[in-house]
Amino acid sequence: MIVVTCRKLTELATKRQEGDLPLLDRAGIRIHLAWCTRCRNYLAQLDLTVATVAATPAEPVSEDVHAQLMAQFRRRRTQQTE
Repeated sequence: MIVVTCRKLTELATKRQEGDLPLLDRAGIRIHLAWCTRCRNYLAQLDLTVATVAATPAEPVSEDVHAQLMAQFRRRRTQQTE
């Protein structure tokens, strides 16, 4: 039997959301959720957040804003590799 802790569950949450979990991990999460109210709430909030974002229509970004964002990403990437 696989033991899934609260920390492990939060690490697996994205894979769960994407439907990309091995059978043993899915079983471990199911067992964990049977008794852990906090993790049930966490996953419910995550599911709601993902559904809300998915339902939000995308708005186009101006070229100026796009250029500013890309410059910031490049600066951060440079800072992280230094």
